[in-house]
Amino acid sequence: MYDFSSDPAWREVRRRAQPRSAIVLLASRSVLEKRMSARQHIEPEWLAHPPAEYPVEHWMMILKKVDLRALYMAWCAELEDASIPYTLLGSENMDYEIIESERFRKLDLN
Repeated sequence: MYDFSSDPAWREVRRRAQPRSAIVLLASRSVLEKRMSARQHIEPEWLAHPPAEYPVEHWMMILKKVDLRALYMAWCAELEDASIPYTLLGSENMDYEIIESERFRKLDLN
């Protein structure tokens, strides 16, 4: 369903032999929509002169087409296939609590 191997950076990460680990930030569709709607620039002003306008409608259109549960699960499977241990963190608020696998499978992300 998802082909992560088309990303050159990901292929490079998979190729490397040194120890790796990942943090997967989980957020629901509604939270992502709120964040996208509030965002004005691609990068903060101090990183880009002039700051580039954030393409809200473009990313909203993409988000509407994505099954977030399937995407997160596919990414976790990809990490497992690459023997990369990962931690799931809830990023709906600033608590960033650890989400256990069983709870992750029950989350309403769409």
